Formats: sequence, structure tokens, C-alpha cells
Amino acid sequence: MLSQRNQIEAFLKVLQVEIRANIKSKGKEATGDTGAALKVKMDKKGGELVGAVHMEALESGRGPTRRGRGPGPTLQQAVLRWIKAKGIRSELTDESLSWAISKSLHAKGDLLHQSRRHSGVLSEVINKETLKRFIKDFSGQELLRVGAGISQHWTTLGK
Repeated sequence: MLSQRNQIEAFLKVLQVEIRANIKSKGKEATGDTGAALKVKMDKKGGELVGAVHMEALESGRGPTRRGRGPGPTLQQAVLRWIKAKGIRSELTDESLSWAISKSLHAKGDLLHQSRRHSGVLSEVINKETLKRFIKDFSGQELLRVGAGISQHWTTLGK
């Protein structure tokens, strides 16, 4: 029987594997960095699945730019890296193409955002059914643990 901590960690690792698989199967992987950034972090209180700051954009798209630049590479630098990773070829230079794409993204966001749909990268893995399954499995294990403790207690009393 797994400890509570191990159950939580196992559940989070399943989510991690499934999300990484969804990133690939839905064609959202260019360099592999986003999937690799998905980590299970455990502490004394429990655990969490953490990922890159742009992970949510894989699910619902990237909206237009609302404020100044954040930390890390510029959007144009990120788009240039994406172009090279995907092997995209154009009449334009990679730098000119990345400028044009980033200008459009800044103004309108990406097509997924514009469609107001979800890709399923996250929502097909993390949803009410998944949480219900975890709660059922977790509570079932907890009931077994409590039952075993009571049984052991009764056995000890009987001696």
C-alpha cells in the first residue's frame, strides 16, 4: 500500500506523462522544452505539477499583448527559435518571418486564442473526471489503511 505522499506523487507523475504525450500528439511540440519543463515537486504538505509560464497558452492560445515585455526572450526571439525548430522555410529570412509573426501575435494573438477553443493539451488530462478518479483511488487506499490499522488494533487487543 502506498503512503499518502507516494499516492500524490504517483498521480502527479501520471498527469505529467499524459500532458507530455498530449503536447506531442497534438503537434504542440517544437523544441521539447515545454514538456521537459513539466516537473513534479513534492514537499511535506503534498505536491504540485509545475510547468513553463506559457503552458496555459498551449491550452487556450496566446492572446494579444496587453502590457510590456516580460522576463526571458522577446516574442520575436521565441518565434525565431520556433521557426528553426520546426524547420519552416519561407521567401523571407527567418528573422523577417519571425518579426512578421511576432507583430501579428502582439496585435491579434494566435489562431487558437482567436478561435476561442481549447486544444485539450491540459483539459483532456486535468478535468473533473481525473480528479474524481484520484479522489476515489486515494480515499479507497485511505479506507484500506484505516481498516488495516483497526484490524491490527483489534488483533493486538485480543492477545
